[in-house]
Amino acid sequence: MKFKLILVVFFLTVYGFGFGQNIQVGVTGALTFSNLSGTGMSNKAQSGINAGGYVLIPLNTKFSIQPEVLYNYFSVNRANNFTEFYVNNSRADSRVSFNLAYLSIPILINYNISPKFIINAGPQYNILISSNENLMYDVQAIKNNDFGVKAGVQFNPSATFNLFASYYTGLNNVNNIDNRYQWKNRQFQIGANVAIFTKK
Repeated sequence: MKFKLILVVFFLTVYGFGFGQNIQVGVTGALTFSNLSGTGMSNKAQSGINAGGYVLIPLNTKFSIQPEVLYNYFSVNRANNFTEFYVNNSRADSRVSFNLAYLSIPILINYNISPKFIINAGPQYNILISSNENLMYDVQAIKNNDFGVKAGVQFNPSATFNLFASYYTGLNNVNNIDNRYQWKNRQFQIGANVAIFTKK
């Protein structure tokens, strides 16, 4: 249901691109600091990167929609006592730090506080495309889908370049082993957007 909602917004965005004015298309990239919170996981943040593209669609002088498609690559740590919580079929020699790569699709609503400053927030859907975790012998420990909320601020030195800081918090439990413990993705991002095309 959540993914269908994201698709509806995406197609409305494409429709808006076809008929709207001052549509901006650009590239985006960020340095990230992520952790997987919950029992059996470590709260230690690990650095990573994301990169992709965005479309900025003005609605009026104050509001705009900014859908993005990102490759989101980061590492997270399990707790040193992970096997105490998963006695059956957990691997004592599993990686302490493991990598996750998601296709992330945030749909942000921007509000212009001033010509230079923007605040934004919106839903984000994530599809797991690769992982090297080996926590368990018989099951993939991380679910293939994640859903959450992203919010942040942007500073616009010019019409074609901005700097941003944002925070993502997962709302879904991504623990695929069982339902005893909740694991949720958390990520802080700091990066830049660069416009490459504007439709007047």
